[in-house]
Amino acid sequence: MASTTGAQAAGDERAKERVEERIRLREQGSYVVWPPSPPRSLSDSEDEKHEHRAQDEDRARHHRHKHHRHHRHHRHRHRSRSQSKEASPRRRTHSPDTAHDEEIGPQPLAMPDDAPLYGDRLLPGEGAAMAAYVRDGKRIPRRGEVGYEGDKIASLEKAGYVMSGARHDTMDAVRQRKESQVYSAEDKRSHLRQQAEERAKKEAEVIAQFREMVDTLQSSQRS
Repeated sequence: MASTTGAQAAGDERAKERVEERIRLREQGSYVVWPPSPPRSLSDSEDEKHEHRAQDEDRARHHRHKHHRHHRHHRHRHRSRSQSKEASPRRRTHSPDTAHDEEIGPQPLAMPDDAPLYGDRLLPGEGAAMAAYVRDGKRIPRRGEVGYEGDKIASLEKAGYVMSGARHDTMDAVRQRKESQVYSAEDKRSHLRQQAEERAKKEAEVIAQFREMVDTLQSSQRS
């Protein structure tokens, strides 16, 4: 009985000590696993302050430079505008039609008025070369006929020879298409030229009639 009472008293004493230890630790502060960070040095804070100050100065300098440049550009534009206003009357007096004569931008290639259009699907210069034979009244040379005259080719075909250009159906169809394009373009060109000549002839006749009328009126007034 006495031993049981002693053990209970010892346990109560240990529990009391643990409670007191907890109270003491709580009063000292919170317990952390990691140690506290070292304090920052004054040199780092001074460097950051200096860097921020330099950035602020650069920003202010850039703003002043931009404002000065804008003011200078505005002043220069105003001066150039006033100078152009002063010089514009003199420019108009010297060359009044200069602005109308100037053409801005790339200009198209100069083409003759009677340049025919032979259509598409022709090699560069092929239509003009074929049209030269048509204008001279000659036969357009075909494949395998280069070096022969038109009369010689006609005599060979009459004798029963088949030229190589007429042997293949596809090649013959392409040749016929190209020749028809050139013939059509030349016919249209000659027709337009004939119309232009007739129009010029009619205009010349009308002008001659007006001149004759004016001459008769002047002669009647003089008399």
